[in-house]
Amino acid sequence: MLQLAQKLRYFAYPAMVAIALCGFASSASALTRQQVIVQFDPTPDDAFNSDETRDSDSIDDSGGPIDQSITAQIGGPGGAFFARGSVGEFGNLGVEGNLRIPGELDSQVFIESDGFQNISGKAQSAALNFIIDGGRFAMIAGEGSLLEFSLTIRKDFDVVFQTAFEFESLDNTGVNNELRLFGEDVGVVQNSFGQLDMDFSFNTADLGVIQPNEQFGISYQLDITGTAESFSEIFIFEFSDPFDVTGFGDFPTVEFSDLAAVPLPAAAPMMAFAFGALAFAASRRRHRR
Repeated sequence: MLQLAQKLRYFAYPAMVAIALCGFASSASALTRQQVIVQFDPTPDDAFNSDETRDSDSIDDSGGPIDQSITAQIGGPGGAFFARGSVGEFGNLGVEGNLRIPGELDSQVFIESDGFQNISGKAQSAALNFIIDGGRFAMIAGEGSLLEFSLTIRKDFDVVFQTAFEFESLDNTGVNNELRLFGEDVGVVQNSFGQLDMDFSFNTADLGVIQPNEQFGISYQLDITGTAESFSEIFIFEFSDPFDVTGFGDFPTVEFSDLAAVPLPAAAPMMAFAFGALAFAASRRRHRR
């Protein structure tokens, strides 16, 4: 299984959409898509069998607002595994999972919208303002067990925000876990030997300079994977995030602002005078000849 640091470089584009109108953003012709996938694989090291349990759901606006929720859910006998992912009609999404046996439990949410445009008539800088609502993660499992979390936001194909962590069990005691953080710091903390907390936070991503009439898309991808080796006493993840893709909420928003004027260097006027004087002297020499 690829380590999370490698996964971050190769994420597939089909990401989640996110965005409400703000400033000179326009979404009249936007196409919004939402998708959620949950899967359990009891033998993740065997890529040739087909023993996975999987569910998925997706929806797009097809020219109108999204007016229904989507949900995917799986469960095993006796509570051996459980996972659910959902995106609500007002953009609220949730992912949760519980794993009590060895295997790999994966939850993914994708959202994307392609209808944002700078209609101000001049180049402007843009920023994406959004909320990470937070979550709770716990793992007491066999050596090599791994909980991976990643959240990636893109403008078109360019990554503008990315945060991730790995939480790994280092031995068979189930209590010696290591937390490794990647990308943006969103305040993930290890509160006890087997538990992580991610608090509510406001975040901003720089979208760069947007040219007049330039249209762009915003996408969001959440991926949480739990892999239990040999045994799993506690393996839980819960995460929610109020991205609103229908245009009725406050977050996320695309905020446009005028470009800052670039000041001339202090020596520029003097250099211009010097070059002018040299040109005048050269002209006088030519006339004397």
